[in-house]
Amino acid sequence: MLTRKEKLYVHVFSKDPVQSEWEFWVEICAEKNKSNKLKIHTDDLLASKLKRRNVFVVRLKEVHNHHIRIYRTIVKPKAPNKP
Repeated sequence: MLTRKEKLYVHVFSKDPVQSEWEFWVEICAEKNKSNKLKIHTDDLLASKLKRRNVFVVRLKEVHNHHIRIYRTIVKPKAPNKP
């Protein structure tokens, strides 16, 4: 069960316009809900920051039955140092 203000590592794999918003399909990359899929609805400004084929840390703002909304503070995690 997802809760408000929870942080998730997500992989963005699809991005589609829906009326005046954008719908993102993401896959959870870590923690107890790993490999589960989610729908995120955002506005144009936040949609320009979320790029397909990237991993982000997002914080949940609202959890609905069929989609979620996130806060504007998205973070792209740093890649681990390779030897």
